[in-house]
Amino acid sequence: MNVRGFTLIELLAVMLVVAVLTAVALPRMVNVGQSAQVASLQGMHAALNSATTMVSSFAALEGLTNQNAILPDGTRIRLNNGYPNARWGASVRRLVSLDNVPQSGARAECERDWCGRGNRNSIPGLDPALIGSSGHAALIYSRGYTFRDQCGVYYINPRDGSAPLTGLLTDGC
Repeated sequence: MNVRGFTLIELLAVMLVVAVLTAVALPRMVNVGQSAQVASLQGMHAALNSATTMVSSFAALEGLTNQNAILPDGTRIRLNNGYPNARWGASVRRLVSLDNVPQSGARAECERDWCGRGNRNSIPGLDPALIGSSGHAALIYSRGYTFRDQCGVYYINPRDGSAPLTGLLTDGC
């Protein structure tokens, strides 16, 4: 009976090949995940910008400034100087069709497709000067992230009547 196993050199060679493949493939897989997350945020950002433009145009046509705008589909959006305000429940979640999503806690991990917080004086990772002393902001972020993770779409409604600012935070993605 001739029983033959692997030699130590053969085992080490296999382990070396597996290690090299892992070192090359793993970073690429991580980058794909991060790229997908950023692409998802970009889609949400586009939806938020589009909805904001639509609501502010509707408000201008109707002469609405600091009250609820009732859109043709029946959606109520709270306005501040003719633009959607940054309150989660009264505006932001309705802008992006997240009507059934309650405001999340600052440390709570998002367990839905999308979560958010609004009426904030600051957002982690965002320059406070963008919000200013009289503005308010909201952040939309996705499953697995928290408000503090610096991975989301922000909406800032300045109280001085200037147009809202939107953008992406991707450092924590």
